[in-house]
Amino acid sequence: MKKKVLAILMAVAVVGMYTFGSVASVFAADSSKTTTIKVDDPNVNYSKTKKETTDGSVTVYTATLTYTIPAGTEGDVTIDYSKGVLNSFVGEDYFLAMPGDLLNYKIVIINKSGHDYKYANNSFNIKGGDSMYNTTKKEVTYLSSTQVSTFFNNYLTWSYSDAQQIWTKGKTGTTAVASTGINKYTAGTALYNAANQYFADNMNVKSQETNSNLSTSFYFDFDNIDNQYASSKFGFTGSFTLAQVPDPTTYSVVANYYTSTNGGEYALDGTETKTASADTTVGSEIKVTPEDAWATYNGNTYGYDAAKSTVTKTAVLDSKSNVLTVNYYRTVNTTTTTPTDNNTTNGGTTVDTPSNNNTAAATKTKTGTTAAKADNNNSSAPKTGDTSDLMAWSVLGLAGIVLAGAAVAMRKREE
Repeated sequence: MKKKVLAILMAVAVVGMYTFGSVASVFAADSSKTTTIKVDDPNVNYSKTKKETTDGSVTVYTATLTYTIPAGTEGDVTIDYSKGVLNSFVGEDYFLAMPGDLLNYKIVIINKSGHDYKYANNSFNIKGGDSMYNTTKKEVTYLSSTQVSTFFNNYLTWSYSDAQQIWTKGKTGTTAVASTGINKYTAGTALYNAANQYFADNMNVKSQETNSNLSTSFYFDFDNIDNQYASSKFGFTGSFTLAQVPDPTTYSVVANYYTSTNGGEYALDGTETKTASADTTVGSEIKVTPEDAWATYNGNTYGYDAAKSTVTKTAVLDSKSNVLTVNYYRTVNTTTTTPTDNNTTNGGTTVDTPSNNNTAAATKTKTGTTAAKADNNNSSAPKTGDTSDLMAWSVLGLAGIVLAGAAVAMRKREE
């Protein structure tokens, strides 16, 4: 018996279902808002050919969908390939797909953003719509949940690379490889993990470059789709996200040293670069922990002030703004002291003792945090407490000299 040929309509605008739009879309997200940028479908030179194989024959359609990440885009980008997939062939309200059709799509991404992008792990998804309906009668007739589930699990298959086999020879023609039904790509399954890994390996695109590594295919089962699906309309969701790769930059660490003298304002003694250039990326946290050795500068010891230092920042593209500063301070007091004049008679006669003159003990300046004390330079003077005794000591001294002279004279005469 000759098999009846059935048509399946891919809905463009279906209430309550995911729709196929007339344009391909790129969603560029930044920190403040999400901007949706619509990009016209590419000029497609699609082909419709009969592919004869030993496993049977399929009707093959081929098209290319190009997505452009515009210049100035900031943030992650979601590529929604469910829009524009089918109506890239026609400009009507639906695409007429037949059992046994194989639809091939090359996904091309042009990156003009100025940033590198890489696939965001586990962001890929594809899933059939929750309902299907037809309008063969005046009223809208919805298919049962079992029919919908069977269609998306077994009759409509999907591949993420040319290496996958999603159809094979059937009883009367070709049939779907049910293990690749689009609703079989459930997160956590082996099938999903394999697709996710493929995206991770192949869907990275550098700034100002083009990525054309993704080739997807849809196949409609020939052997098993029957009249219950005739003129049915349905939709599906399918997308993946490209994460913006943080731009490389560098940061530095400098130490500043300040001194306050006699309670005055702190003055900068000097600056030392502790880290000239360290690699990081824009948006990363940069931080530094001061080392103990940094507290010494030009032989002086300083105290670290955490409150006046900047030891952590979020890195930006301009490395001149990625400077961490650690500040050190010290206080110096200078005190001038004049020793007491100890050449007074305290009521008696003044005697000038050269070894005790204050001219020999000039004014001294000491530096430190405590007041300096004058040294006592009268250690050779008698500590009688009365300077009038100086006269008696002087007289006795002269008498001793006279006596000594007389004794010498007497000895000479005796000789």
